[in-house]
Amino acid sequence: GRLSRLVRACHSLPGQALFQYVDEQGDRHPVDSTQVNEYIREAIGDGFSAKDFRTWAGTLVAIALLAKTPLPEEGGERAQRTTIANVVRAVADELGNTPAVCRKAYICPEVFDAWRSGDLHRLVPGSAVGRPGQLEKRALRLLRRCLKTAVDD
Repeated sequence: GRLSRLVRACHSLPGQALFQYVDEQGDRHPVDSTQVNEYIREAIGDGFSAKDFRTWAGTLVAIALLAKTPLPEEGGERAQRTTIANVVRAVADELGNTPAVCRKAYICPEVFDAWRSGDLHRLVPGSAVGRPGQLEKRALRLLRRCLKTAVDD
């Protein structure tokens, strides 16, 4: 949304580092991804990185879009694939990645299976999409169920 567009606009400024810190001497230093990931590991634990936050964001956007999208009544598998491709493109636009990267790395694939089976609509009604806290709680419930089912299979 607006925040991602603002961050992209800041990133495109020539010679500007989006995140910086000022040391004791008053010199500015850019913050790189290694430093961000080190901070995340210290704050949360060794198993986490910035990618986890991007994956959560991408998966949450996909869930929100699919929650508002009924299964196509006509067109079968082809119509479902088209809808999924449109959702992946929307997530890619939100994250500033290509659809291929988003589908492979930033959207939990079980979300699409849950949409096709109807589980997503049962666990995440469209009315939850406009309420971020509700959406996140319901998305977590959906993902726990999806991942439990994937492990049990």
